[in-house]
Amino acid sequence: MEVINQRIFTEWCPPIPLQRIEEAGRTSYASHDKACPGSEQKFVRGRVVAQHYSILEHVTLSLRMVTNIGVSREICRHRHASITEQSTRYCDFGKQGVRFIRPVWWDEWSKGEQRAWTWHMTESEKMYKKMREMGSAPERAREFLPLATATELVLTANLREWRHIFALRALGTTGRPHPQMRALMLDGLKLASTLVDVVFDDLVREAVMLGLVDAGEPEAVTDADVSAD
Repeated sequence: MEVINQRIFTEWCPPIPLQRIEEAGRTSYASHDKACPGSEQKFVRGRVVAQHYSILEHVTLSLRMVTNIGVSREICRHRHASITEQSTRYCDFGKQGVRFIRPVWWDEWSKGEQRAWTWHMTESEKMYKKMREMGSAPERAREFLPLATATELVLTANLREWRHIFALRALGTTGRPHPQMRALMLDGLKLASTLVDVVFDDLVREAVMLGLVDAGEPEAVTDADVSAD
């Protein structure tokens, strides 16, 4: 059994996202003659302030996430996105063992709660492996996998949809997000703002005002951060 922290990092981002948004957006105003080197930042920020979000749909961003099954089930409810997730039907955890995601509130738990969680994860893995040894296929043995089981997925969406996802799942505009989801999406928001800053920096500022993240420049997740676990 392996217990890891959830994480999120860049799968794919277009090389010149702001220029692409500007080129599409200026069509509305017939103002292509006003485009010049460096004008994309001011143009896109102005459109975001004006809530002219439709032009953000011309650029997509893909993020890869390692989280638990419970969180992934909530992510899959976002319909205006493309999601590819690791399949517990076809992936066999019998040999390499099952990975579980450490709850973000782990340090807030008592020692007794921590022991209870660890015992349950250990027993779940034992039963999964036992079922595999008895001949059950992975799609049947997975009945013993709890929501804390680690899963990996890639989510691709246009930038307008990413704003919607972050607003709901990180900032909680429609109600308090699940703590595990909120932690993941706050990291995702900070990462996205390093990739396409003017599209997301207003959401980061709101997160700072709400006390959800510390003030300062957000840090991108690197491959080194991913392998640290």
